[in-house]
Amino acid sequence: MSENKRKLGFFSIVLLGINAIIGSGIFLLPSAGMKAFGPASILVLFFLMLF
Repeated sequence: MSENKRKLGFFSIVLLGINAIIGSGIFLLPSAGMKAFGPASILVLFFLMLF
């Protein structure tokens, strides 16, 4: 049996944390926009993609 175990380094853990923050924002932002702007929130998201 090979002893080739992979471990997470500090840099990998930092990147996983950043990924979790960005990922949660992707799912939470549309609901907050819907509360603030209603159906126009879809247009706001497209506008934000451009800038």
